[in-house]
Parts: sequence; structure tokens; C-alpha cells
Amino acid sequence: MSDSKINQEPLSIDECEVIKCEPDIPLIIDYSDDYAFQGVFTNGQESSQLNDNRSASDKFICHICKYRATLASNLKIHIRTHTGEKPFKCNYCDYKGVSSSALTNHKRTHTGVKPFACKVCDYRSTTSSNLKTHMRTHTGNKPFSCKQCEYKTSCSSTLKRHMRTHTGDKPFRCDVCQYKATSSYNLKVHMLRGHSQNKSYSCKSCDFKAPSRNTVRAHFKRDHSKKKN
Repeated sequence: MSDSKINQEPLSIDECEVIKCEPDIPLIIDYSDDYAFQGVFTNGQESSQLNDNRSASDKFICHICKYRATLASNLKIHIRTHTGEKPFKCNYCDYKGVSSSALTNHKRTHTGVKPFACKVCDYRSTTSSNLKTHMRTHTGNKPFSCKQCEYKTSCSSTLKRHMRTHTGDKPFRCDVCQYKATSSYNLKVHMLRGHSQNKSYSCKSCDFKAPSRNTVRAHFKRDHSKKKN
């Protein structure tokens, strides 16, 4: 795989709500097919307008769940979420998608192309759904509510992650040790700090090395600052 085809910069992908993370830790996020959001915001209010014009007349119904669609092609794509079929393959990595649009969105993580721009600030996104979620940071709209507490969020995946604080579910497992996490981000941080061989950050006072700058800072504060005092 040619390095020239891949954007080497850490991807700026917001995981729905603002996550304060280390800039040197790349985030990994799963992409799924979405309906193209037209980005209509009037007087700061989010529009629910979607380009497939879904309505009560949806006539294609999933026989497994309650999903309804106006087009047979949309139902076909949806069915793949049940069967696990992912016929669209990335030329750059092992990614596979349920639709051509999902693959197009994914390839932007390699090319760095971000065609969806916010009209309020400088934010740009690889997908229309990410832009839609971002716009809620301007409108303050949090349509996803927890049924067990008063928590509200702007993104369904963030709500799903929050629900694990109630259920105790930790589906993301480390392949090296027994560590389990509630989110892929937490597992990524664990892997970089605990098991990564790429320890490019060094302590200036000793031979200690770590894969992240913050880990070195924590080491210095713990092992060296007390000695100076």
C-alpha cells in the first residue's frame, strides 16, 4: 500500500460529543451507511429533512425488525445489517461495507477528503451524518435520552455507550491481556499506553519511553518531580 495514498495525520473524527483526548492518539470509529443529510438549519433550528423523503407511505418492510423504507434498494442495504453481508471492499485496507456509499465514506479516512462543511464554523466532515451531529453543538439539540436517568446526548452511539454505565457491559476486549472497555476509544488508549511497541516519547531525565506524551508526563511527575522537591 502506497504511503502517498494515505493521510498520515490523525483523523479529526468527533465521536458525537466533545472528547478531550490526546492529539497523538488516533481515534477509530466504525462507519455505517447513512441517508444523505441536506444540512438544513433555519434560525438555529435543526431540520429533519432527508433526501429520501421517508414518510408514512414507506412500503418496504424488514421481516426481521420494524425498519421501513420507500425504496427496495434501501431495504436491501438494511437487510445486510442482519445478515452481516459486506460486499463492498476497500482497496487500501481490510474494511468492508454494506453499501457503496458506506465505502465512499470510509475511503475518505484514507484520502483526507472532507466535503461536508459547517456553515457556522470551520468544521469539516467526511460524512453528512457527522456534520448533522456536529451542528447540534451549535443548536444545543440533544434528541437521544436515557430511559434510566436524565442523561441526554446529541448522538445515538453516545447514548449506546452511556447505557453501558447502567448495564456494566464491556464489549471491547484487549487481545493481549484481560482488559475490557465500554468503548473502542478506551480500548485504543489502553493498547497505545499498555502494549504499543511504538514508544516514540522519551523522558529527558531517564531512559523511560512511552507511546504517548501524557504517559511520559505522568511518569515524570510520579518518578522525578518528588526527587527534585
